[in-house]
Amino acid sequence: WVEEYKVDGFQFHSLPSMMYTHNGFASFTGDIE
Repeated sequence: WVEEYKVDGFQFHSLPSMMYTHNGFASFTGDIE
């Protein structure tokens, strides 16, 4: 799914957030923005 987000045009700053969210660390992404 990482490649999918890259194709969609997601910025690298958004990629980590999506990765953490998919892993279940939604609260963690809120601190890293």
